[in-house]
Amino acid sequence: FERYVASFTVPTSFTGTYEVTSQMVTSKALDQAAIAITTAATTDYGLHLNNYATVDRITLNHTCNATGTINGRSNCAILIGAKLSSDDTASVGAVVSNVKVNYTDTGTFSGNTVAGFGDVSKLSIENLDVVTNNGTGLQFHWGYNAGATRTYHPRDIKITGYQITGNTARTTGLYLSGCHDISATDVTIKDC
Repeated sequence: FERYVASFTVPTSFTGTYEVTSQMVTSKALDQAAIAITTAATTDYGLHLNNYATVDRITLNHTCNATGTINGRSNCAILIGAKLSSDDTASVGAVVSNVKVNYTDTGTFSGNTVAGFGDVSKLSIENLDVVTNNGTGLQFHWGYNAGATRTYHPRDIKITGYQITGNTARTTGLYLSGCHDISATDVTIKDC
């Protein structure tokens, strides 16, 4: 599906969380300067994709220097959907395409490079290339509402062209939990 929205460029560096809404499309070419992201706090989420957000043709150099135990949503390079386990915020129709992520964990935290949690649907991931020294390259995991009376499950997700290169035994290539209706083609997992 194609979307016609205003062109938008993420700053060349930021710390913490940058909200990407449906009105934003990144247009930084892979051969241009990359975007540097630094996260450390439990409330740092990197690029957070909301409904119908698109991230296209960018390179993210992400440094996570978190220590201790932090939830898997914190310190992602790209987070889609809920920020907390008990968050029922939906993310519908997001697109991640032609993205390269270099994820470096300098702390003791094993984070997720790209992740979707809870009520995530109609998501398209195309040509995602991840290089990481720790954590999970691509993860989708279920969530629940604040009263724990309803669960939410990632669904209707299409992954086409995903490659991850890890370099430690603590690296996981692809992690799916409580998901349904997901297709993955042309997936390469190296050294994980």
